[in-house]
Amino acid sequence: MYAAWGGQQQVVKACAKRSMVETGEGQCYLAVQKAWEALFASHLNAREFDLALHSGLEYARLFIMGSECHKKASTWDPIKPMDLKAKAKELEPTLIQEPAEPVMSLVLEPIFMALCSVEELPTIDFPEWAGRIENVFGQGNDFVSILSWIETGVLATFGDQTATDRIKEYMRDSSQKLGRLPMLACCVSRMLPLNEVLSAQSSLLLGIAVPFRGSIWTAIFCKMVSNRWMYLVENQRFMLDSPALSAPEILKLASLLNPKVSDCANLLLIVAGAISARWPNGIADELRNLGKYGGK
Repeated sequence: MYAAWGGQQQVVKACAKRSMVETGEGQCYLAVQKAWEALFASHLNAREFDLALHSGLEYARLFIMGSECHKKASTWDPIKPMDLKAKAKELEPTLIQEPAEPVMSLVLEPIFMALCSVEELPTIDFPEWAGRIENVFGQGNDFVSILSWIETGVLATFGDQTATDRIKEYMRDSSQKLGRLPMLACCVSRMLPLNEVLSAQSSLLLGIAVPFRGSIWTAIFCKMVSNRWMYLVENQRFMLDSPALSAPEILKLASLLNPKVSDCANLLLIVAGAISARWPNGIADELRNLGKYGGK
């Protein structure tokens, strides 16, 4: 994973290839699963979104397989070689039964955050993506609607007012099965008031990113938060109380290549001070603790 986030794609590819080698007894589940996870991170880091979808879906499929294997046999050994193709065929009914949540959290949410962190609006064939997901996990979940929403979220990030209005409607409609996507859209929005963006970011940082530190989700989330405040310094400096004083402080943390959760917490505290935002009771203390001690 260090090579993936460090941009060493050839190293990741070489390691993944070795991890996926088949022996006479099959493949090591854990090695293959970790290989696809590293490839997914590498593709996200390189902004190769079509490849990221492919590697992410393979990673999610193996993740679900492992979970099901453990449920069926508590003594299951993920290191012992096995026939992964045969096991996938055996578990196929389970793989297509209720995959929406793991596919959302493991694949689509990180891809959405990465899409919203690029400098220019990317061109993605979202209906084609939905078809590719259904080819792996079946048509039991409405991935077409989910991908349509992700497209709306990306457009809103780049300033599309109609898309922004739709985001607000989704936020008011709790019947939509979109997981954390609407909140993530708020985290990166360039149209919402800055205090609302800070609120969404702190909520997900403390509630999701910290408990799952070390995950792809957390790594991409911290990068997305940094990119949002980099945009503030570069394009919305007029919103800062004292730009000459606060902009360099924000820029110092926002420009980190691979920010940690502690860096993210400190960045939120600096931005809040720079716009005179007020935190709800206890949140500022949690962020200070996280920024100073890593939340331990």
